[in-house]
Amino acid sequence: MQKSNPKLASGPHKAKGEDREKVSWFVKVVVGLHVVAITSWVMPDPSTAVSSGTKLGTVSDRILNFNAKYVKHSPVQTYVLCTGFWQSWDMFAPNPSSVDIYPDAEVTLKSGRVVHYAYPRMYALSLVEKYQKERYRKFFEHANTDTYLYPPFAKRVAYLVQKESGEPAVKVVLRRHWYQIPSVTDFGDYSGNLWEAILKGKVTESVLMPPNPPLPPTYNEFDYYTYNPLTGKGKSL
Repeated sequence: MQKSNPKLASGPHKAKGEDREKVSWFVKVVVGLHVVAITSWVMPDPSTAVSSGTKLGTVSDRILNFNAKYVKHSPVQTYVLCTGFWQSWDMFAPNPSSVDIYPDAEVTLKSGRVVHYAYPRMYALSLVEKYQKERYRKFFEHANTDTYLYPPFAKRVAYLVQKESGEPAVKVVLRRHWYQIPSVTDFGDYSGNLWEAILKGKVTESVLMPPNPPLPPTYNEFDYYTYNPLTGKGKSL
């Protein structure tokens, strides 16, 4: 009885690597440029002494300085900002943000009615919504200070309120709320207090986990931009 050849039974034999789909050079170039752009954008800025030229710095300092001057603020900046791929070092920097800040808006409709627009806040959202809308918080990190984002931000608020109310908006006032988060015990003081407590044999819960300072009872408020959806004009306040 003749035995069947397993290779013939499974069809024509393909050379090693022949069945791999080839990726076009265009895709490779786009992915490569994207990696370069994102890498450039997330690199931290050099120290003031190095960027001003008063100090040469190390090799890594010079690389950061070159990136900040010639790469980061080039078409790379336009690409990452327009596509939403920009990143921020706030969480990882030596000085994380110490301000609790959020926006909202007062929108005047054509009928004269004033509607409050509540910007999504992470602590008030469900776990699923937080994953969906985390970019809102990231967006406001820039929309809070970058003046070129004020008009489109206000325009978007007007659109959302008009869509929900069915009335055209005639005025949008953007408003920010913030307070300074009190500083906690720094590591130097904490380790010193802990070591002293160990030497005295009085290691208590308050030494191991010092209580946080109380937060301010209220937020500061400030109207920072007004926008007229009918004329498309606005101004900072």
